[in-house]
Amino acid sequence: MMSKIMQKSALSIMEKPVTGELDAGSGVKLVGTAERVEDDVAMVFKAVDELPEMPYPEHFIQLNSYLHMFDKPEGVIVYFDKEGNEMEFQVPRSNRLMGETKRRARILNTLLKNNVAPTIEPSEKCLECPHNEKCYYTSEDKVKWGFWARGKWRELKPKDSIL
Repeated sequence: MMSKIMQKSALSIMEKPVTGELDAGSGVKLVGTAERVEDDVAMVFKAVDELPEMPYPEHFIQLNSYLHMFDKPEGVIVYFDKEGNEMEFQVPRSNRLMGETKRRARILNTLLKNNVAPTIEPSEKCLECPHNEKCYYTSEDKVKWGFWARGKWRELKPKDSIL
């Protein structure tokens, strides 16, 4: 408990939250709060159990959205572990990723407006979730991935076989 309090205190000292929004088209807005925005950089701070070798995809997408919201050329994702170690990743702004993020936001908005549950998106974090058997888990052979969608088991196919 003390380590959580210490982590939160350390992060709050560095944070200067800034909220922004971005038009995604079709009446959809992306809204977010970056932990810190400086002259030419936006920053995201994340407390993690173990420092990652690469940034988590959701943090990369989140930071890229902030770079567009605040018109910054690059950003930094800073991870902190329980021992106080840190790992930084510099991330350049990506127009292509922003286009895909806006497209997905519009699709999600349409699904929710029509009371349609969106499909589950696999994540590495799902592997460690104590509730993963309810929506997403590996099949018995640990090679193929599968997920539950509206009560039916479906196997995820490699990219080259999807048409």
